[in-house]
Amino acid sequence: MLWFDDALGNFKRAPQPRVIDSWMITTDKDWLDASNRKGKVDYRLRPAVFSDVYTGRVLDAYELPQSFREQHGKVDEVSIQPAQYRPPSQTHDWSPGQPQPGQRTNLLTGESEPRRFPKSYGCDGGFDYGGLYTFRSAVASFYDKSVESGTVSISGPRSGCTNSMIPAAGVLSVPYFYEGCTCSYPLPVALALVSMPEEFEQWAMWGEQPVEQLQGKIERVGINLGAPGDRSTRDGLLWLEHPATAAPSPRVEVRTKPAEPTYFYRHSLWMQPGEGWPWVAASGALGLQSIEVSGLRPGRYRLKLHLASPDEQAHEMRIGPAGQMREVKALHRRSGVQAWEAVEVGADGLMRVELESLRGPTVLCGLELWRS
Repeated sequence: MLWFDDALGNFKRAPQPRVIDSWMITTDKDWLDASNRKGKVDYRLRPAVFSDVYTGRVLDAYELPQSFREQHGKVDEVSIQPAQYRPPSQTHDWSPGQPQPGQRTNLLTGESEPRRFPKSYGCDGGFDYGGLYTFRSAVASFYDKSVESGTVSISGPRSGCTNSMIPAAGVLSVPYFYEGCTCSYPLPVALALVSMPEEFEQWAMWGEQPVEQLQGKIERVGINLGAPGDRSTRDGLLWLEHPATAAPSPRVEVRTKPAEPTYFYRHSLWMQPGEGWPWVAASGALGLQSIEVSGLRPGRYRLKLHLASPDEQAHEMRIGPAGQMREVKALHRRSGVQAWEAVEVGADGLMRVELESLRGPTVLCGLELWRS
């Protein structure tokens, strides 16, 4: 994260920012002068402000060629501007429909479907930048189409009523579109985000799909026990939180014995280098005797179980599918992965993993399934 101050302050209904090369161009509305107002939020524009994308610093006049300022900084400071700026494709000003930017491959079934993802309140319908789709979902949010990420929310800072998130020049810029707002958002600040490797923690809301749409069709899935959200990876696997408490998720049937084991969660930064994803191993369930995943397409699967101990207590156990269990030991804050290359799923579409304690309570962090 690159944080900077509120020097880019703009009215919450100011026009969409623009980025050209490494310069951001924003235009405020003259919202403090009631004499230029037509409606409640219709105001004239103020002169354009040029800033550095990477630092947020407002540039002085001598730092940019005058020709660049004249070409890209033209602002109509006379006309009263509309209350809302929206893309031409948005048909409803104040209550746009859910975003559907194109088709995607469903990460669970491999089927083609319209790309849908959760969007909470916000009068913008979103902007499609190719790789990223940005929008306001209460807070500033985005959807990464390269991994079919689901809705990723940047909690805290307020997005403008105009969509104020701009992916350009290697960063995701979220300028300070806060002025004139009385909503209770805790961080009145501008910021820019840089893309981090997949090892780092980032949660999303992938969206709900009913059981009947998935029954007998699931070919790959990750079950992330105790996680605070969903997460997709670049290899095409969708990890679903279980139990589903933080976000609308596909209704993949998962049963555990006992039905309510002890779940735990630690931030993945506390994990030591190991196998698998640290954010999978950072959460899990203690005291499991078995876990079942239903709705799978019959066939042969590669099964991987992710293990790590949240404490220094010994966790030794026998674990695996029936007839293929093996002895393992979970290490403190260090992920280990146990793999079975050919596990058959029959016509019932059920995969069952059993756990038997040898010393201390059993522990399981994640389960991933890939159909051959």
